[in-house]
Formats: sequence, C-alpha cells, structure tokens
Amino acid sequence: MNITTTLPSCRLRALEPSDIELIYLWENDPEVWRVGGTTAPLSYQRIAQFVEEQNYDLAEELVYEFADKNSPQQMWLARSFLLLGDIYVARDNLFQARATYQSIVDGYTSHDDGIVAAAKERVEALLEKAEEPTTK
Repeated sequence: MNITTTLPSCRLRALEPSDIELIYLWENDPEVWRVGGTTAPLSYQRIAQFVEEQNYDLAEELVYEFADKNSPQQMWLARSFLLLGDIYVARDNLFQARATYQSIVDGYTSHDDGIVAAAKERVEALLEKAEEPTTK
C-alpha cells in the first residue's frame, strides 16, 4: 500500500539575522523538540559561554530569564543555577553563592546526574574557605 500526501509548494530562503529571535523561540519550545531533535534549551550553553568570557552580568540575567520560562528541563535549570553560584563566587559574594548552591541541594529532586553532588561539594568548599584564617 502506497500512501501519498500532496502538499502545497513551499519556498525556502536563506536565514537572515532578523530570524534569530524566532529560531531561538522555536529551539526553546519543548513542543518543537519532539520533531526538531533538540534535547535541551540553548540558554544553558549561552550562559556557560558568557561565564567563560566573564560576562557575569549577562550570564546572571540569562539564568533568571531561563528560570522564568518554567522549562520542563529541570536538569538544565539546575545546571544553570550551578553556574549562577559560580558567578557569585567569582564576584566574591560567597553568602549568595552558598545560598544558591544550597537551594539546589534542597530543591532539586534528581540525585543521579551529579548536580546535587556538585552543589554539595561547592557548599563544603565555601564552608572550608569561611573557616580559613584571614591574613591582613
């Protein structure tokens, strides 16, 4: 049995810079992931890139934008919050860093992907740093 569907013609064009926002929305829409092959939001990679480039203000803003999207991809959100804690450490805001890492330990439910363990390690490292004598 041969089933054929006839569709109207479709014309394609090259991508343009004005298409970026639309593509970004499509790539971050979980409903589209089923057909597009995307398995994670692009935001995490962008955030990581900005952290590596030490563009902390933009990276922090992207973490909060990502959190506001209520993504069903909780692993990527938790990884983003690990990066946010790292941003606070880089800014020497150790109180906020510890609170951010602790929120992952307390609130992230999957314990088999290493994220909670990484957050616990960072909390312990901050506690050890706080116990070190200061020399001034």
